[in-house]
Amino acid sequence: QADLEQIVVQNIPCTVSLTDGVIDTAKACEGTVRLNGELLTCNDGVRGWQAIDGSTIELTGSACQDWRGGDAELQAVFPCDVVVQ
Repeated sequence: QADLEQIVVQNIPCTVSLTDGVIDTAKACEGTVRLNGELLTCNDGVRGWQAIDGSTIELTGSACQDWRGGDAELQAVFPCDVVVQ
């Protein structure tokens, strides 16, 4: 049972699709991303996030692990000039 749960958790992606528009990846770090209320740092491989493309962000490091752990709330907010579509 525990081995199966570990396999499932490892296969949960740390990429998240943005649902309310497309962002300018050059300005993505002007936005804020919070995991369970904690502000994550843009382009921080230890515990943060990064823009993959205009409609996808990826949680990195321990933020990814927390996301995979389940029961996590993610909030991403971007200023109007970062949202291009």
